[in-house]
Amino acid sequence: MARIFERAIDGPATHAFLVGVGDYPFAKPGKGKLPELRAVRDLPSAADGARLMCDWLIENRDRLAAPLASIELLVSDPPATQNRYQARSDELKAATIERATGPTLIAGGQRWIEALKSGSGHTALFYGCGHGASLAKQPVLFLSDLNERDEPEAWSHFHVGKTGLALRQMAELRAAFMFVDACGEFVRNFQLADVQDHRFVSPRLPRESDRDKVWLVSAASSGLLAYDAAQALAPDLQVDFEGDYAKGGVRIGRFTQTLLKGLDGASARWLKNRWTVDNRNLSVIELKKLQRHYFPEWKDRTFEPSDGLTANDQYALVHPESPALPVQIQVNPEQAATSFDLRICLTGDGAPPWVRDRGARMEGAWLTEVAGDTQRPYFIVASDGISPHSTFFKADQPQWDQWINVS
Repeated sequence: MARIFERAIDGPATHAFLVGVGDYPFAKPGKGKLPELRAVRDLPSAADGARLMCDWLIENRDRLAAPLASIELLVSDPPATQNRYQARSDELKAATIERATGPTLIAGGQRWIEALKSGSGHTALFYGCGHGASLAKQPVLFLSDLNERDEPEAWSHFHVGKTGLALRQMAELRAAFMFVDACGEFVRNFQLADVQDHRFVSPRLPRESDRDKVWLVSAASSGLLAYDAAQALAPDLQVDFEGDYAKGGVRIGRFTQTLLKGLDGASARWLKNRWTVDNRNLSVIELKKLQRHYFPEWKDRTFEPSDGLTANDQYALVHPESPALPVQIQVNPEQAATSFDLRICLTGDGAPPWVRDRGARMEGAWLTEVAGDTQRPYFIVASDGISPHSTFFKADQPQWDQWINVS
């Protein structure tokens, strides 16, 4: 059963559809129909990414702007069993999860659409992770039965972009958030084949209505990879480089980790007397800032998130509690950075206790974070042991460009 979470909500609610494709059993040497699809490596991180997103939604069920009412979850697990994500929620631990194939996608998607149409003002949330490509500059996600059947059915895939266009036409829908952690590479044979996606909803023609209320963002723009490999569908590398979840052995996609960092509150703003993460603030520009701030070790790895569809209004997704907000601090002039101690304090004279202490004097920006606080200011204090220099800021949003003058 794909529906692993369900509860009654009185009023507008969030209905989620999560797909993690980590296993491609028919796309291996000696298997399947098409020779060009016999070297597709498995992605344990894709299966684990969907589980992690599922746990995050359940844990934040009442913090979502529209409370969580249901989750449809499909996960295709590869044979690998070591260094795998372990479920945290009771619902996920107890679930019997269906694989992500064409038939299960259609069945789960139809239930998702029915839930979204059950009342007015609902919010749709889609998350997909696995091997992908770009078709007409929109993201598609390859499913676990890739290469099981003859062409054109060999290219089993879900066209996320077309589904986003269809959701724009659903009058009942308040908004839709669609996140795709997959490559956007150009696969020539896929582009040229007369392929048909597995579809459970499609745009009506002529269009009865169309509103820009869908935000679709993917891990990579057209022609780019989200993972480090020569080609996702014909890899030479045997090692995954998707980034390390919590610095441990579990691997989760870089896009997914960065997205969840923002949703957890790093992208929160104080709006209408509460902390809010919405589509305007958690933009692709903000995602790149979050990646550089919290995961600087990825600086040489691909991270190019891209908007597939944009919304023309502000739609809140989650209201985090007590968020930690990123702060980037630089000394002016920059060459003086090695001559000053940097601290974040509650007073301008730099007296302890300190909120944050950089420790060693060093070149470059100081990447740190503070608890969100709309009442009191924080002071940045630079001291060379003779006279302190200070400035202040208010932690009601991320502070990406804080400078302290020491000259």
